[in-house]
Amino acid sequence: MDMYSAGAKLSLVLLGHKDGSVIIKSKKANIKTIEDFKGKTVLIPHYLSIHHLIFDKLLREKGLTVGIGKDVTFEVVAPSEIPDIISWDEEGNIGRFIVAEPYASQVVMSGDGEEFALSKDIWPKHPCCILVMQDEIIVKNPDAVQELVNSFVKSGKFIEANVDAAAEIGSKFLNQKAEVIKRVLSRKHVSTAELFPTLEPLEQMQKYLTETIPIMTSKIDLEKFVKTEFAKEAGAQ
Repeated sequence: MDMYSAGAKLSLVLLGHKDGSVIIKSKKANIKTIEDFKGKTVLIPHYLSIHHLIFDKLLREKGLTVGIGKDVTFEVVAPSEIPDIISWDEEGNIGRFIVAEPYASQVVMSGDGEEFALSKDIWPKHPCCILVMQDEIIVKNPDAVQELVNSFVKSGKFIEANVDAAAEIGSKFLNQKAEVIKRVLSRKHVSTAELFPTLEPLEQMQKYLTETIPIMTSKIDLEKFVKTEFAKEAGAQ
């Protein structure tokens, strides 16, 4: 949305999944409640992310201030690097992190962290990953775009109906142990079968990121940014 606001010729054509992120508390940080985050660092994948939004909301609701020199500091880290950083943090300075699966389950299964909350319990069915296409590609290759969207929708339904097989495929794609992926899918941390892009949750996101934590450049016209015809043709729910 921020790239679109800056003039990029892009369109959102499908969700990649809903939910799928977990707040993990480090075992070394001695944290039991949100208030225990005071003086700690929280790792997030990006400031312009659903993860930042969800965690920021939790902290503000408890009266904690966020930012450098305030109660809680956010630090941006690539998701794939978070498990190693948590294992190296001997002093427990990093209180928690929020990240998309399977990296959260990886830390839990390694024994370095514990689940504090699932993003789906904080904001049920929230959008996370999305499929965005350049408008030029959509105009020139609509059949190819439709084929890709069809494949995503079919794959999403397959994942929820075939956890064991999906875990094996996902382990190779994500370079993770199959049991880590199976933990994510069997516990239903992520929803892959409902991929139709509706505007209301996107509006909630851009409202928060332009008003509550004004880091997004400006609001956009979501009806122009989101193209639903491909999702409809694919039978996305």
